[in-house]
Amino acid sequence: MVVIQSTVLSLRNLLDDLTQCGWEQAPPRRLVFAADVPRRGGNHAMATSATSRDLTGTFLEAEGLWMRETHGS
Repeated sequence: MVVIQSTVLSLRNLLDDLTQCGWEQAPPRRLVFAADVPRRGGNHAMATSATSRDLTGTFLEAEGLWMRETHGS
């Protein structure tokens, strides 16, 4: 769980940094939100699994957006 949480936060911070520095190819809107970061504690195996799938989809969406904007596809 800690690895997933750290990875999601790292991705969010990277995307926020790209936006703040004015990189023209940064995503036009925020893609990772606080609600996307899995919480520790409790029995959240089902929620974590669903969150992981949602985050994978979000990451793939961001990657696809970047590829389209970069390569014009």
